[in-house]
Amino acid sequence: MDTTTVVLAGGQSSRFGEDKTRALLGGTPLLDRVLDALPGDSDIIVVGEARPTTRRVRWTREEPHFAGPLAALGAALPLIEGETFMLVGGDMPSAAPALPQLAELLQGTPVDAVVATDLNGHRQPLLAAYRTHAVRAAMPHSPIDLSMRVLLHDLDVTTVPIEEQFVTDIDTQEDLARMNSVYDGADARSAREADLVTYYDNEAADRRDNPLPEDRAARRDEFVEQLRAEGRGRLLEVGTGPGRDALAFQQAGLTVSGVDLAPASVELCRQAGLDVRVGSALELPFESGEFDAAYTASTLLHVADEDLDTALTELVRVVLPGAPIAIGLWGAPESRQERWGKQSYGPPRFFALRSDADLKAALVAHGAIERFDTWPSSEGDELHYQWVVLRTPDRA
Repeated sequence: MDTTTVVLAGGQSSRFGEDKTRALLGGTPLLDRVLDALPGDSDIIVVGEARPTTRRVRWTREEPHFAGPLAALGAALPLIEGETFMLVGGDMPSAAPALPQLAELLQGTPVDAVVATDLNGHRQPLLAAYRTHAVRAAMPHSPIDLSMRVLLHDLDVTTVPIEEQFVTDIDTQEDLARMNSVYDGADARSAREADLVTYYDNEAADRRDNPLPEDRAARRDEFVEQLRAEGRGRLLEVGTGPGRDALAFQQAGLTVSGVDLAPASVELCRQAGLDVRVGSALELPFESGEFDAAYTASTLLHVADEDLDTALTELVRVVLPGAPIAIGLWGAPESRQERWGKQSYGPPRFFALRSDADLKAALVAHGAIERFDTWPSSEGDELHYQWVVLRTPDRA
């Protein structure tokens, strides 16, 4: 079912010095960072000055302009059709993963609002889920320049503590510079990988128990048949996770080795009798030409655009000349980088979603594309899965 998300993006940004929602975070406008991370089924209403955005949205504006967040919410209320809605600030680029948890709790409790708190207990009314009828009833006749606390005072509210990275907003140029450091350079790469390790360590057991999507499993099995037909037996998997694909390869009679960033996933693989070690796609711990083929699914989407060439070079290096490499990852109509994930597992994961054209352009520098399939997401959003078989150059 579609959900309505209201994004407030029309403040004065007085501490920032200019419209902060237009400022670039990792090369992307801050507002687009917020929008891109929202659930794919969201009906999005943005309160602020209309502009081109990466997501389809409906625009409205409070009158007078810059009349405060409560007046901005009041301007959005006539556009909300559902019984509940989510609210997020346009300067909170990491908040989206917390919204589904708030919305689910609201559905399961007889309160008017579920509001996030930081770890110090401070309520964050711009990161919350609300019942529409209750907000309409409690909205002051003239909300101009009134605090959101006025609204909360007249609502039955429950609060949920949310980890600091999800409630962090950008108020100053210094805040933006700090957050931009996560997107730039070697330090950013280390930070991205550290977040991935934390998230997947916490998620590993749950991921192991979830079946793989049928479309992906079918392509994997077709790749096994290709390897058999070519007489290839030594396979490297990069990004094994808890070993669901690797076990299938091993059961098919292949000799499988693997790497994964997350120690918890590696341990689950080893418990299942798999030869897997901790390692990064950017520096594979294997000799050149050690494998007959390679496989990586839903892993290179965690590699930033500036590092993709390095990851592909490493994959080509560790296989024999003329070897096939199967690659699967999520893509989007237009390339973008963003973060999302379930708040209960840890910090939002970094994703580099690439258009088909951009992905193909990156791949052809490393071999010949023998197969390129796509299929839509089962979630009904704009994403699609990309499946590639790349044939490495015959260096002989």
